[in-house]
Amino acid sequence: IAGAVMICWLLNFSVLGSYYQSQKLKTLKSAYSELSDAAENGEIFNEKYSDVFERLTSNGNLTIVVVSPDFSKMLTSARDSSMAEKDIKDFIFQKYNGKTDILYEGDYYTILRANDRRLGEKYLYLTGNLSSAEGEQVLIKTPLASIRESAAISNRFLIFAGIVAIL
Repeated sequence: IAGAVMICWLLNFSVLGSYYQSQKLKTLKSAYSELSDAAENGEIFNEKYSDVFERLTSNGNLTIVVVSPDFSKMLTSARDSSMAEKDIKDFIFQKYNGKTDILYEGDYYTILRANDRRLGEKYLYLTGNLSSAEGEQVLIKTPLASIRESAAISNRFLIFAGIVAIL
């Protein structure tokens, strides 16, 4: 039993972080798809869309900023809308100075891993255009700290369960 628990712990320790990151990539892509559909239907800046938008951000632990091409309209889940506007402009105009790792590059958006300069934490970012004719810009981010925290909790639980099983 101890050997099986040790193998599970080693696999969990070495693979779980990558697995969580791949799940977060799927979450970002799914959120993009929902936002893109809303933009194509002309609902993205509509008041009726706010409940769907809130569910999307809270269920995925996402911060989302969507702006019209001329920045006259903005939809954001960030507490500080001026900081959210600055963040999206930095990505749009490629003024982001931090080290980034590109994880996915598609026709309309790019997903990358980068440090948030203000908070000093790593995030996954999706940045690009929504696929509507209007050309809305989007920035979606999710913290990687929650992924590391979840992996650490899982590893501690596995160690605890292994000790209980051995006793």
